[in-house]
Amino acid sequence: MNQSLKIKILICIVIIINTSCIHTNKHEVKKVELENGNHAFSKTLNYKNLQIKNIVYTESKFPLSEFFNKLMDGEFSESIKSVNFNLKLTNTTNQIMHDLLSNGIVPVHVSIKNVSDNEMTVYYKQFYLTNGNDTNETFSPKYLPNEFKKFSPPAVAANVFNFTVVLTITFMIALLLSPLGHLPPGSANSSKKSDSIYNDTEKTVRIDYKHYVIDEKSLKPGEEVYGLLFFSLKRIKSAHGFYLEYKEEAQ
Repeated sequence: MNQSLKIKILICIVIIINTSCIHTNKHEVKKVELENGNHAFSKTLNYKNLQIKNIVYTESKFPLSEFFNKLMDGEFSESIKSVNFNLKLTNTTNQIMHDLLSNGIVPVHVSIKNVSDNEMTVYYKQFYLTNGNDTNETFSPKYLPNEFKKFSPPAVAANVFNFTVVLTITFMIALLLSPLGHLPPGSANSSKKSDSIYNDTEKTVRIDYKHYVIDEKSLKPGEEVYGLLFFSLKRIKSAHGFYLEYKEEAQ
């Protein structure tokens, strides 16, 4: 087989590899969307000057999940106290809310209406989450993460497929071009991990909060605003059982 034909075959092989391999996105942008309509889980807080409807978004909580979480943390005596066989389903179908919850951030959808005759200013610091025992204050919007990394199962599947394709084609090259079964110079590099065949198994998700983040809002009489507050539950594993409270005087 002459050198020219070998080069043509190698070029064809490279094209086949590049067109056969599966590529997944390394980056994804998700925009926060507020769920419309009356929500079955919505709670209403009535104060002298404000009416606050809210939904504390929660993840699905499976039977015994809290028991095993505390057991893994070495809290044996506490795990015995919290044996729970009930299934609690998530109260949102919004995927970005699930992503935030899985990263330890609890979003709360609020609808704030000024029911007084005067203009009111509402600050994010006036809100907190509580379950009657633990209290969690909002964290400043400036500390909200703009992106986070998540494991990408499709990338793993793509890498397995790509590796199989490259391995098969490399074996074909060996059979075609090397009578003694040795790979021709340079073809061994075709099976190395590269950007052309290898997908990063971590996907970076960028979050666009748009204008929904509640920081400081001034409301005229009768005016209503919608937005999101964010909380970190620290070592607490689930937002189930927590509810929103409001301090009428900002600190």
